[in-house]
Amino acid sequence: MSERPELNKNLSGAELRRWYWLKEELTDFCRENGLPASGSKTEIADRIAVFLDTGKVETLTRTKRTIKRNVENITPGHTLDEAIRCWKYKKSQPGSNEYEDSDLSSASE
Repeated sequence: MSERPELNKNLSGAELRRWYWLKEELTDFCRENGLPASGSKTEIADRIAVFLDTGKVETLTRTKRTIKRNVENITPGHTLDEAIRCWKYKKSQPGSNEYEDSDLSSASE
């Protein structure tokens, strides 16, 4: 079994997700690197993974995080913006809230 690496900027987002981290470790990393340290442990880990992979500070609003969580499992291979359009489209339609494959194409029209 390999030893857990140090949490630093040289880690990739995928490597970060391979290991168990305490929330305190994640928030310390955020503070040291100018990232927002608030939110759930999952939100903080997601924010760090984006930062490690892109160098960018992702500032999703709580609404965007909720939408992303709700639709990312049904929209694999699509961007967050596409997922948000799909969610808004589905929410505006009468009837069932269950997603169908056609919702993605309808939302982009």
